[in-house]
Amino acid sequence: MINIKMSWDLKNWPIFSFLDLNYVSKIHMALVYGNFGNEALVVTKDKMVYAIGSNISGCLGTGDTYNTLYPRRVEELCGKDIKTFAYGKGPHVLALTEEGKVYSWGQNCHYELGNTFWQSSFNSSNNNKFM
Repeated sequence: MINIKMSWDLKNWPIFSFLDLNYVSKIHMALVYGNFGNEALVVTKDKMVYAIGSNISGCLGTGDTYNTLYPRRVEELCGKDIKTFAYGKGPHVLALTEEGKVYSWGQNCHYELGNTFWQSSFNSSNNNKFM
């Protein structure tokens, strides 16, 4: 997890190279993941969540498997006050809110998402409560 102090913190990650500097200045935190750092989730200072990258198995949480070089809003997570993200092989991603809710999406062949569906999920609306 990258807690952004200055925009130059992102220069080490090629996935952010296409972003406008004005947009970069609004980033609060980011998770870069994937085998080659080719996917990222970004939370802006106004609590909006965006995804960038290759979207393998729907792991960007955008509801599809389309790749994107530019930020796409993850509607289900916007305004949810995301505290942290976690990435797992498969791939799959978890998001934890300040309220303790866990959202999960991506590959689910071993039930990593905490639901009973064995197929990949492209929906970030899992409302498990974190205890």
